[in-house]
Amino acid sequence: MKSSKFHDGLARMSRVIDNISPDCLMSFNGSFASTNEREGSEIAHQVVTAMLERRIKVFFVTHQ
Repeated sequence: MKSSKFHDGLARMSRVIDNISPDCLMSFNGSFASTNEREGSEIAHQVVTAMLERRIKVFFVTHQ
């Protein structure tokens, strides 16, 4: 095992962020579920805030 589920999720998110442009819609479904509620919420907050600053519309579904 080279990386954890968490690190795989961050790598995927990084690729998406590198390729998404303003006025796009980003849909999250249970992202960061491999962390605990507090850590997942903080990471999601940082990612969503950065996207909103770039005028990316965000739709987030969570089961926390």
